[in-house]
Amino acid sequence: MKKMLGVIAIAMTVMGLALIAKSIFSNHVGKSVSRPASANIANETNPGPADAMTGILQNVDDAATSSPTERPSNGDSITRFEDLSNRFLDLRKKAILDRHDQAEYDQMLSKTENIQLAQDVVTSGASENTRMHAIEFLAQATRVPSGRAEAETAIASAFAAKTITKSMDYAEKKSHAADKVELYSILKRVDPSRAQQLKTDAKSELVKRLINFTENFYFDGGKS
Repeated sequence: MKKMLGVIAIAMTVMGLALIAKSIFSNHVGKSVSRPASANIANETNPGPADAMTGILQNVDDAATSSPTERPSNGDSITRFEDLSNRFLDLRKKAILDRHDQAEYDQMLSKTENIQLAQDVVTSGASENTRMHAIEFLAQATRVPSGRAEAETAIASAFAAKTITKSMDYAEKKSHAADKVELYSILKRVDPSRAQQLKTDAKSELVKRLINFTENFYFDGGKS
């Protein structure tokens, strides 16, 4: 009997450790494959922020957003980024990076060509999932000292780029609006002064609405 109880206790301990490991792994992976809360605006059935976006995206015209630095991406750019993203996500999934993986990861995130490619994809007609990965790439690049400045510039430029037009259907507008909310949220956390400059320089009504939406829902009205 005691032996049986001992076996059961060991089995429960192993199961408990397995569940803990699974939880840790899932949380880690989720950071690289799931949109944060701001993306809820792209879900028409989601209450709260989604309802607020209805008014924000009304009367969008082709001049709603503009940027002289906008560079439309072609299919080759999207394919190249998807290849880069696969390796990026593989490294992100690892709970611990060894010395060689860490060096590869840092080099990947600090390379000018990769940062530029991610920016191009964010402002392209790529799928939402691909754009989401590009935004995550830029967010992680701000954590690498050698890539931080370029990544912050890329995020600001991607936010300012014209990506929402009246010719889009509502779901597509919301998807791109979610991108902008994420981009502004990242910039506000890593470079508040640059985010404030974007807010000050905002000319279009849509950009102003998106900034106000982001600050009200995710930054306590811009106080945090």
